[in-house]
Amino acid sequence: MAGGGPRLGAGDHFAGHRIESLVGQGAMGAVYAARPLDRPDAPAVAIKVLTPGALSTEEMKLRFDREAHVTRRLDSPFVVRTYAAGTADDGRPYLVMELLDGHELAHHLQTEEIDAATGLRLVAEIASVLDAAHAVGIVHRDLKPENVFLVAGEDGQKHVKVLDFGIAKVMDSKTITHGILGTPLYISPEQIHGQVRTTPKSDIYALGMLAFTIFVGTAYWSVEHEESLYAFLSSVVAGPSVSACARAADEHDVILPPAFDAWFLEATATDPEARYPSASALARGLAEALRLPRPDVGATTW
Repeated sequence: MAGGGPRLGAGDHFAGHRIESLVGQGAMGAVYAARPLDRPDAPAVAIKVLTPGALSTEEMKLRFDREAHVTRRLDSPFVVRTYAAGTADDGRPYLVMELLDGHELAHHLQTEEIDAATGLRLVAEIASVLDAAHAVGIVHRDLKPENVFLVAGEDGQKHVKVLDFGIAKVMDSKTITHGILGTPLYISPEQIHGQVRTTPKSDIYALGMLAFTIFVGTAYWSVEHEESLYAFLSSVVAGPSVSACARAADEHDVILPPAFDAWFLEATATDPEARYPSASALARGLAEALRLPRPDVGATTW
């Protein structure tokens, strides 16, 4: 790792674990597959090792702490688990997490199409995570294909694992979120304003946009995103000017059922209060728009 200490290799010991292999690497650190030294037969885990300077600001320290602790509060099979967090003797912060075997949704969409029934189930699984987060006062704020991992379940189907609660906002009725946090293609109008309180409705907007991406293969705002940043953000604040069905058909040769338009308008309404009241309500509405049965994701709110 550039400036972050030596890269760990197979057989190295780190934070009470024996490193098996490098899983991935980025600008802020690397992720390794490892097993506990005192339980070598235990299932492998993922250790995210950050560079010593990665937490140089209070914001980054908060993001690290949130990623370490938020998922422990969420009782959902569709969230990647964090087991431990700390700082190694050489100053590198780390997280010990569930090791996932699969691909990001973003990667999957580049290589495969997702049928309607599977797409609906994936949206419902993500909705169940958001319901669980919102119930304990947490807003994800950065829902996007890169933060949704697909893994194979025992039933042979793909299931989601929602990642990166690092910029999650713990809701506080006295706190107003300042600045834009989130990914532009999925960011809600109120997040662009910056001075408006971020609520679960921002996640609901992002899930509506993410659903379009799942069914069409690309983001709704992909066309506007090619324009200037100001023009793009202005389009998001103003709301969709082209119906979801028309954009899917005319620009991507994907045919969506007519009822998808009304569903999409409610899911992504510029006024947060006009959106679905909960993520599970959004998923129910999507099932009705697609004329498909509600998938069983173990969510009591269905």
